[in-house]
Amino acid sequence: QNILTKVEEGSEREASALQAHRELEKLVRACNDGVRKMSRTEQLISIEKTLEFKIKSVPIISHSRWLLKQGELQQMSGPRTSRTLRTKKLFRPVYLFLFNDLLLICKRQPGDRYQVFDVAARGLLRVEELEDQGQTLANVFILRLLENAHEREFTYMLKASSQSEMKRWMTSLVPNRRTKFVSVTTRVFDCPQVQCVHPYIAQEPDELSLDLADLLNVQDRTDDGWVYGERLHDQERGWFPSSVAEEIMNKDIRTQNLKECLRVHKSDDGSQNKDRRKMGSRTRQ
Repeated sequence: QNILTKVEEGSEREASALQAHRELEKLVRACNDGVRKMSRTEQLISIEKTLEFKIKSVPIISHSRWLLKQGELQQMSGPRTSRTLRTKKLFRPVYLFLFNDLLLICKRQPGDRYQVFDVAARGLLRVEELEDQGQTLANVFILRLLENAHEREFTYMLKASSQSEMKRWMTSLVPNRRTKFVSVTTRVFDCPQVQCVHPYIAQEPDELSLDLADLLNVQDRTDDGWVYGERLHDQERGWFPSSVAEEIMNKDIRTQNLKECLRVHKSDDGSQNKDRRKMGSRTRQ
């Protein structure tokens, strides 16, 4: 993509560079997809072996399913009164398995086993952050299941161990919600932008691996050092430590980066439309 900054727009050299870029992207994507599918299937098999269903069982293994996030949160279990808030049993631990299409809510059992007591389709999840609720309810958010395992709406109040963990769960549960820098009316040119200065390898499924010089639009930040961003060249999204990237303060440079990125995507869209027209022509013949 950096080559495009050195060639004239609309020239033969640009066309050659864009074609090479497309072919390289296809090769990298094919290799990554093959490895990813094998790894995801193995992970699903491993998870399914640890589950016990207190409710009607749900088949876990599917070629179209993969794990997005898992971990323990604290569920608020008592009424919200001043007396209750002083008790030690206000919260109880729950364990969540979030897949791209499904959420399992479990109780952790001895021997790394999990008893599933509620499920919901990911598309039927809604989240809401609680603000200015005091120290006891810090990092608490509301998770609403529009239809749970018992075919009724149910609400959970869940507490995370930190602000970053809370925001990461909320982003994973409902990825298209409004964030700090992105809303329904936000234009992409309004987003802060960062560049990777230290390579980073993702440690969890909701994180994003970064290579040196990767450019990203910032969509959310936490006070404890995490950034949620979208990489410009492939639109992959995920969390990464703020320490591995530097913010691009110059507005002209941010705009130029976006223009070069849009140049590539526009060419890719044109190539895909051309391929579809060829396929349609062959079908008619």
